[in-house]
Amino acid sequence: MTLSPVETLLETLETEAEAIKFSRYQELGPIQKSITVQMEQLHPDQHPSEALQQVRTKLQANQALLQAAIGGLNAARARVAELLQVQQGLSVYDQSGNLATVPTGRKGLERKA
Repeated sequence: MTLSPVETLLETLETEAEAIKFSRYQELGPIQKSITVQMEQLHPDQHPSEALQQVRTKLQANQALLQAAIGGLNAARARVAELLQVQQGLSVYDQSGNLATVPTGRKGLERKA
């Protein structure tokens, strides 16, 4: 059975959604190229408006997934930066009210006999 251009596009958009959900970001480049080609070949006047609305809804859902993924990556990046800053030392305010870093002093494990 041959799929219509809209059905093919919806399947590709579902593949994109799955790649985003499961953090398979390396797959997004080829998928995006495929979506672009399929969108260029899609003639809106040849398809019912309900089918085109499904495509629009799926595109919006995938966009929301991408935004959430980017937000999660940014949050993870910020957390790693915070952890790296903690390794450098403890941030405290000195007597004059300026922020100062106090080294933690532990560079490695200390063995006691």
